[in-house]
Amino acid sequence: MQGFIPSAGTNKIKEEQKNKIIQAKLQLLDQFSYFSSALKSRLSDYKPVKVLLDEKFQNYNNGWENTNNTNYISTIEDGRYYLEDLQNSAIFKGIFLHYNNIILRCNVRFEKGEKRFDGGIFIQNNNGTIYFFGIQKNNEYSLGNNGKWDYLVNNKQNNAIYSNTINQLEILITNQTISYFINGNFIQTNSYSENLSGTMIGFFVDGPSDEFSFDNLKVIAISK
Repeated sequence: MQGFIPSAGTNKIKEEQKNKIIQAKLQLLDQFSYFSSALKSRLSDYKPVKVLLDEKFQNYNNGWENTNNTNYISTIEDGRYYLEDLQNSAIFKGIFLHYNNIILRCNVRFEKGEKRFDGGIFIQNNNGTIYFFGIQKNNEYSLGNNGKWDYLVNNKQNNAIYSNTINQLEILITNQTISYFINGNFIQTNSYSENLSGTMIGFFVDGPSDEFSFDNLKVIAISK
């Protein structure tokens, strides 16, 4: 009996699969390079394993909302996602993304409004709890969740925040803890009573007539 001789088509498929693996590894290394040294130093035994999202805001393909009504405006322009609160209520807009342990980074810019209101990023876990991380124009930040809509840290001053320019926010999520970073500076780590794995990430603005914009959103899965 003659041995099996791979056809040209079989070899081509294997070569394509190999190239896909190589490209995925190169993409992972490239996206991981955007994260700060402060965050990387706190990964401990965790390593980046997969790029879950590399959002450059060129279109609405990933599910970002495009809305203009009496309550808020959300739109993509020139590679940025703009979110403006037209009423005195927090606006949260996100997309579905299944995640477990991750690192996330995004550029956040205050566009207009009162300096005492904040905007930033949020995640929503499998229990429906929203955890948010925001900054204000006056160099303050806030952390919290919506279990009782309590702020864990309310308007805390930090010199790592830049006024009137882009700020890079990062979070490191492992099981029941979140570590927070601003512009490459470690801020703090919080432990929570529930697992943080979830299905949604996005942005929020909290304040009448406040507008923030966001760009270069990156999410990478990490594992031991």
